[in-house]
Amino acid sequence: QRIIAETKIDVRRKRMDAQEEAIAESFEEAKKILEELAEKGKRDNFVYKDIMFNLIASASEVVAGNKLELVFNQRDSKIFSKKMLGELTTFVKDRTGRDASLTLTDKTMQFLGGVVVRDLEKHVEVDNTLETKLNRLKENLRVDVAKILFGDRI
Repeated sequence: QRIIAETKIDVRRKRMDAQEEAIAESFEEAKKILEELAEKGKRDNFVYKDIMFNLIASASEVVAGNKLELVFNQRDSKIFSKKMLGELTTFVKDRTGRDASLTLTDKTMQFLGGVVVRDLEKHVEVDNTLETKLNRLKENLRVDVAKILFGDRI
């Protein structure tokens, strides 16, 4: 009896480990897709510039100040340069209704893509990097991913 019970527990544990590994692989694949999108600028129907504008605008909605500093990774700092600030400022104003002053920092950070928005008046920082967004979504999506992968065998 005990051997059968221990075997069932062992089988259940191995199945759960395999499921956990499959879920982790799914999120790793999502990260690779985001990386490809950021590097190439486009993937399927998604345009990286549009995503970046939305990440900046959503971060601008969170912070209360009007003097905002944008921090990019090295690759994106070349793409989202001062030439694009006018277009971006208009986009943020249309989305938030505020006249925010956007500046670019000379320093870059190391992340996959996305942006960190700093409110220079209130000393608030919003991390809208792709990694952080994916990690925030992970816990919420975990059950959905498991259902897609395993159906009722969770």
